[in-house]
Amino acid sequence: DSLADDLAAVIEEFDLKDATLVGHSMGCAEIARYLTRYGDDRVSRVVMVAPFLPFPLKTAANPDGIADLASLEAMRGAWADSFAGWLAQAAPPAFGPGASPEQIGQTIRAMLQCSLQAAIACNVTGAEADMRAELAAITTPTLVLQGDADMSCPLEFTGRKVAELMPNCDLVVCPGATHTLIVEQARQMMGDILAFIGESAETRALEPA
Repeated sequence: DSLADDLAAVIEEFDLKDATLVGHSMGCAEIARYLTRYGDDRVSRVVMVAPFLPFPLKTAANPDGIADLASLEAMRGAWADSFAGWLAQAAPPAFGPGASPEQIGQTIRAMLQCSLQAAIACNVTGAEADMRAELAAITTPTLVLQGDADMSCPLEFTGRKVAELMPNCDLVVCPGATHTLIVEQARQMMGDILAFIGESAETRALEPA
């Protein structure tokens, strides 16, 4: 809710209209919560890249979650002990084999700028929030972009389920792309987003007033 409220404040401050909201990973949940709290009067379309959705926590009632509570708590404990050490081990496998050490290092440096308290709190919120009902209620035109080599948010348990839940959603699978397609496949991703914006705008223009 706090993240969605922050997004709403930015949209209101700049008086944005006909906006396209693009989120990556947990940012997709922030967009979804914004839409269910504020509606889409100012938003024409949404792009979700490698979404950390719809319900990441694996439970007896949600066997398709991507991690159980014990695993998540162990990871958060490792962050608290040494976030830098955890990132040094976790970041390289998150990228594809063609990633340069400079790309990986840049990502680690950016993540280390984040408050550790905020990182842990956001992980708790993102992993344990069941967004399935909210996603099913969102009718804003949505594009999901995700790689079939995403090990952080496996496609079959995240992006594909999001596309099945949302009534006005298209899924584009990027072959060989990992969770870091926003870096490694940035040019292709931007092409897909711009095409989606153009198609959505054309459809909107054809709708009756």
